[in-house]
Amino acid sequence: MLHSSFTTLLRSLNQTLSLQDKREAIDLCKYGLERLPNDVQNLSKRHHILTEMLCAAYTLEQDDIQDATLSTILDEVAGRNGNEYGKEVWSIENWVSIIVCSIESSDGLDLIEQLTKAALKWAVSKYGLDRIEGLYFLNLRADGLRKMRRFGEAETVARDCIARVVHTSWPINDFYLVSVHEMLGDILDDQERHEEAYVEYNLALLHARGLGPEHTRMRLLRQCATAAMGFNFALADAYWTLRLQLAKDAGNWDGVIENIMDLCKAKSRTGTKTAIQGILDVLVDGLEMYGLEITYRENNTRRKHLREINATINLEDPNLVRSLVDDESVQESLVKELDGWYGFDLLIRTATELAQTGNVDAAEQAFQVAKTTAEKTANMSESDMTDFVQAVLIYALWYSEINGDRKRMKDVVEWAKLFVCDKRENGMDGLGDWWAGVTKARRRHRVGPRTLQGLS
Repeated sequence: MLHSSFTTLLRSLNQTLSLQDKREAIDLCKYGLERLPNDVQNLSKRHHILTEMLCAAYTLEQDDIQDATLSTILDEVAGRNGNEYGKEVWSIENWVSIIVCSIESSDGLDLIEQLTKAALKWAVSKYGLDRIEGLYFLNLRADGLRKMRRFGEAETVARDCIARVVHTSWPINDFYLVSVHEMLGDILDDQERHEEAYVEYNLALLHARGLGPEHTRMRLLRQCATAAMGFNFALADAYWTLRLQLAKDAGNWDGVIENIMDLCKAKSRTGTKTAIQGILDVLVDGLEMYGLEITYRENNTRRKHLREINATINLEDPNLVRSLVDDESVQESLVKELDGWYGFDLLIRTATELAQTGNVDAAEQAFQVAKTTAEKTANMSESDMTDFVQAVLIYALWYSEINGDRKRMKDVVEWAKLFVCDKRENGMDGLGDWWAGVTKARRRHRVGPRTLQGLS
């Protein structure tokens, strides 16, 4: 029999910011399930573990594990209780996790309709709609309607839920106010009503002050920033900057890279010289997360590093590319992945920003190092490969714009095709739409040089 401390450990791992904790939770869930008989007597315990596994996979965006786990849960209940789902064995925690994951991962709208209705019926019979527990499931019903793109119904249910939460006679805590305002924000944002969505996300963030786990606040900061991108880039910049600092303070290096890439997008949309320099600064900070110190003419002052530095890349060194060919410490750092980004992904974007600031020589050095490293990198996924190629083409566009070297642009395009063919068994087959989009963007760039500024 599994001790209660085991399930407590699983829950605690799922409530941290660490992605490694989520991976450990999945491994522990597999261990527990292997040792627990799959019978009616242990169904409730099995589903508790499966639910924790579902939550961990959801956070890690491991869709294969998430979908398989959700299918296992639903199949086991259907096999024993018909279409009543898990009303006899699921706790409120089970219901919440299963509904949330089914809404986010399932394309089966009938399943979402059935599950959210069944969950709300279960909650109303158990708690009623004058208690917070019942209202939480009303909120999940609004989310299901949002996923089904029935926005009018979803907004009506969400606003009704907010009114009921505010006026309930039962004690409430800020967690529920966070949930209802965030849900209404999601519904509005999906309709591109960004300013209204921002108001709701910001209300949710205000109620989240002092609440744990910390990832709730980080998620809401992302929501505020994303909504602000629809109407105020400077406001979005402020939220991404705060989120980046919190990730640094927590030592969450994957989170640091995630926020750097998002912050760069916000700054690139601003389009000022100050914003370009800001992009360059945060990219150089980001490369420190990979153990790399980047120096060039305007960035050669010593400073305190967040992580141990394994190697230095001096972009003013004319022999840089040749000297780094056999430098294992640099190569290892550049092919390291954090939050799905290689070190050379940040370096090629650094090259683009250096070019825009006028430091063309340093930009070209960074470009050559990033390109050479990517060429040697095996087992790049298709999305990684296409993202890198698009970043290279953006760099080449800026380089050509500054130098007036149109031939260079043609050469890089030809290199990009060869790179793709080398990385993919089928070469360019199946990438026609993507390549056409890149070509179209290249033509737009000649008309207005600001259209492709910044990150891909």
